[in-house]
Order: sequence, then structure tokens, then C-alpha cells
Amino acid sequence: MRRKTGVLLAMMILLSAALTGSALAQDSDVKNIDFEDYTLDLVDYTLPNGLRVILAEDHSAPVVAVDIWYHVGGANDPAERSGFAHMFEHMMFEGSANVGNDEYHAYLEAIGADNNAYTAADKTAYWEVAPSNELPRVLWLESDRMASLDVDQEAFETQRDVVLEEYNQRVANQPYGVSGRRLLTLPFQGYVPYERSVIGSPDDLKAAALGELQDFHDTYYKPNNATLVIVGDIDVELTQELVQAYLADIPAGEPLALITDV
Repeated sequence: MRRKTGVLLAMMILLSAALTGSALAQDSDVKNIDFEDYTLDLVDYTLPNGLRVILAEDHSAPVVAVDIWYHVGGANDPAERSGFAHMFEHMMFEGSANVGNDEYHAYLEAIGADNNAYTAADKTAYWEVAPSNELPRVLWLESDRMASLDVDQEAFETQRDVVLEEYNQRVANQPYGVSGRRLLTLPFQGYVPYERSVIGSPDDLKAAALGELQDFHDTYYKPNNATLVIVGDIDVELTQELVQAYLADIPAGEPLALITDV
């Protein structure tokens, strides 16, 4: 039985190698891929309010990808509030001046768009992929939550519970979850901004209050602390007009000192 299995395995390996070699040969005959064919021309500029904008046309599909990075993350968590930047990411979907609680996703689902967000040590990113003709809607949604925040106590507590459960799933209930997070921060021991994990401490999050959200938004969620990237089936000149219309009137915030002393 072992001998037959060994022969069969050897034949399968030889056949796989032959097929792979044949496929590679055919691919090389069809096209020699050139990196330059996949390089996009970028338009990079900054609005008077400090918002950096990067645009690129790619008409390979009738969609547009929008990504806005706020230059704030776990390293900017307030004292005794580790995980606050990540929790705030969740709150950005919970209401603004013209978009009600839970309406953000509904607006995008209605047009077949996808969206999500994530928080790292030095940034919090929000992105959407939508039909290209719906770019005005996406920019309106992003501008509304940049310009305003309207989260009530119920939404705040609900999303805090979501983040605490995320901590349980990703850290507390995972084998070596706590020690793994600890290992990632060991090189930064003694330097507070980076010695805390992005997902934070449950005790710190439980101590957070609704009023702290507005302070965080007023400090970090300003156009001069953000970069907007739009790539896809767009016309650059028209897109510049849309960006101007939806985002140029949002006031800049106070200049922020970068975290550089590591």
C-alpha cells in the first residue's frame, strides 16, 4: 500500500510540474507584463483648509474607490483612555448633522456600495467603493461626518459594547491573545504613545464618557489632519469641483504636533 501510494504521489507531482510549466510558457507567450502598464498618473494637491487630495483616473471598471485617512490613531489615545481612537472609529458611523444613527450604511447599501474602516497606531482610515456616478453621495457622507458629529448616549453605549466584545473575540478569548498583543508593544516600553495596543484596555473604555467624543473629533477630525484619496472611473477636473463643493468649506483645526520622538 505504501509503495503504490508513493508511486502515485510521484506521478502527481510530475504532472503538476508539467502543467505549471506549460501554463507559464503560455502566459509568457501571450504578454510580457510591464509595470508601467499599471502605473496611474496622480493629481496631488491641498485645499486652503489643509485637506490633502490625491486623485487618479482608472477607467477599467465603472466604480470609484474613496479612502480618507485621518492622521490620528492609537498613539494619540488620551491618558487612561487606551483604545479610544479605535472606539471613536465606530462612533463615526453613528450620526452626524444630516445623517441619522444607522443611516450611513443605508445610504451606501441603497447604491450597492461597500464600506468599512480600520484604526492603526498612526491613522484611522474610512473607505468606500461605489458606482462612479455615486461619487457625490459618498463625498457628501464623508463631509458631513467630518464637519459634525451627533452621537447620542444610547448609540455611544451600544458601540462601546461592540468594541468591548471585539476585544473579547480578538484578544481575551484567543489563545495567547493577551501575550501576543503585549509582545507587539514590548519594543516601545516606557514610551506611552506606542506601548499601548490600538484595541486598548476594557477598563479604560468603560471609563470613557460621551462628552469625550466631541473633544476628540474637534481636535483630530479636521481637514488639515486628513488625506483624501479618490481612484477609479472619474474625470479629474469634475472630481476636483466635487471635492471643492463638499469639503473646501469645512474649517481647519488647530495645527497638531507630530509624534516624532520615538
